Amino acid sequence: MAKILLIEDDQALSTFLRDALRSRFHEVDHVSNGSDGLHWLKLGRYGLAIIDWKLPGLSGIEVCKAYRDVGGAASILMLTGNRAVQDRVQGLDSGADDYLAKPFEIDELLARVRALLRRKEKDRMTNSRLAIGDIELDKKSATVFCQGKQLQITRREFNILTLLMESPNQVLDNEAIIARVWPSDTGATPDVVRFHITRLRSKLRKASESAGDSIKSVYGMGYRFEAT
Repeated sequence: MAKILLIEDDQALSTFLRDALRSRFHEVDHVSNGSDGLHWLKLGRYGLAIIDWKLPGLSGIEVCKAYRDVGGAASILMLTGNRAVQDRVQGLDSGADDYLAKPFEIDELLARVRALLRRKEKDRMTNSRLAIGDIELDKKSATVFCQGKQLQITRREFNILTLLMESPNQVLDNEAIIARVWPSDTGATPDVVRFHITRLRSKLRKASESAGDSIKSVYGMGYRFEAT
């Protein structure tokens, strides 16, 4: 079972897809315009998003690009009536993982959903270790080493560091960090994020000056892990 976000403005198709996915025991949220879709995608912990190309507000292409720009890692299946090769290329280049042209058979869509979820699970299992510069992080054991020395960090600090290291050289805003690290009902604020990042930097810097400097503040935008 996966948590899936469906961004589609065709009500009849949305109902059909939602029912089909739920019958396979997936948890499905649905929004009908691109602006709301991007907001939900950034705040929710989705394993997969199914996004229509032509949407009110932001287009599916714009949603994909904006989501990937903040380090969004959910798999994306793009739906569109555009069948030209250049359209498929544009969809994939925007950040989509797969592309399905309308009209389609529901069995094919479900097969593509299964394939994307399998791929994501395989990536999760095989990519449990991150190593950039002086920092080594193991997601399975929730441990962090800096220049071979294990650091004593909190779960929140570990989750923030993991999020930043999974998207090196990309700026993640406070909203994206809060959505991925804190439950939605905690009332976490940008000041809370800043507090945890300040502590995390301090612990990294005690082990390695360059490691502490690897987390950069980007004024008015958020934070970036600088891979050197």
